[in-house]
Amino acid sequence: GQFDLIFDCTFLCALHPDVREKWADRTVSLLKPGGRLAALVFPICDKEGGPPYALDADLVKGLLEQHDLTIVEEQDPVPEELRHSPDNPFGAHTAFIVFQKPQ
Repeated sequence: GQFDLIFDCTFLCALHPDVREKWADRTVSLLKPGGRLAALVFPICDKEGGPPYALDADLVKGLLEQHDLTIVEEQDPVPEELRHSPDNPFGAHTAFIVFQKPQ
């Protein structure tokens, strides 16, 4: 990988659930050893269909922990004043998780 930091600002929710593992594979491959992925996870809710497709923190953690990324920071949910799209029609909340790739 070539990047010290990748910021995923609600990108994963736009991808069909069938390609989530490919997203994880590619994202991890772009990180340098010791690099970090900062992920803004949204929408966390029970909605059907998409995009945006509903996510949850455990789903994202599962996708990345299988690549041996560790969590270095997690805020779930983020404070209301900081959440993505606070007036969203889904009643969804947002999580912020920072993962680190092993050295």
